[in-house]
Amino acid sequence: MASAWRSAAPYEVAFWSLPLDGTAAPVLRATVPQLFPGAPAWDWDHQRVVYEQAGGARNALHVHDAHGDKLVNAAHRLNGFDLPRFVRGDEKQISAFLDLLPGHRLVVFPDVGAKYRAVTDCTAAVLLKRDGGFVLVSKTDLEGPMKGSNVFPGVFHHAWLKSDFSPDGPTSHQAAVTIYELDAVLIDGNLIAWLTTDTGALMIAGASKPAGIERMRTRVVAVAPTPSWPAVCARAGEVAFALVAAAGTPAAEVQVARAPVAALLK
Repeated sequence: MASAWRSAAPYEVAFWSLPLDGTAAPVLRATVPQLFPGAPAWDWDHQRVVYEQAGGARNALHVHDAHGDKLVNAAHRLNGFDLPRFVRGDEKQISAFLDLLPGHRLVVFPDVGAKYRAVTDCTAAVLLKRDGGFVLVSKTDLEGPMKGSNVFPGVFHHAWLKSDFSPDGPTSHQAAVTIYELDAVLIDGNLIAWLTTDTGALMIAGASKPAGIERMRTRVVAVAPTPSWPAVCARAGEVAFALVAAAGTPAAEVQVARAPVAALLK
């Protein structure tokens, strides 16, 4: 599911999503009667939208559904958070990044308004539910120029976590390539990650295990101009990959590709 936002009325922001399987046109998911200074990071779990609200030195996190808005970080009003995501496969929980000058810490809110649980220090992450715990795919930053949607280059990591988000094995560095943004899905224990790189995009697929990704397959995709906002989802034995080319320019467009799960794991 690719996502986008746009200013609607002068003091309203509209959140839209685009089904990657081609079954429908873009769908309006929520409208928020506020003025945003820039594009907010947000996510959708087929029922609710979670988004960041800029607040000067601190960002708040909100969930919007049919009943209105709720403050995710109600128990931590003095802290700033950004980049919220629903935990894949356990969407009651919401991950986000706690602003720690000069770094960031991945945290999880077990529910809206609950106290967060600290997970690890990184700058981008996706948490995926598995039997007995979670799989964490993440990025730690490297020095270098920003690209895409104003993100630093970094290193890709994979780790297993227990149900309380404590480590359940080592954190492995799974790809000797510089990445920028990431998304991932977990299908019957197999991880498929979709990453943007210096020259385009990179797909990583393999069996997610405590020590790392086994039988790992990689495919490099050249994309021009520089891609951003990668998204990946799975449905009925097929995986859909999307990204935005030329993000932030009048030529921006969503590019989508699909492939059978079995072919990606060969």
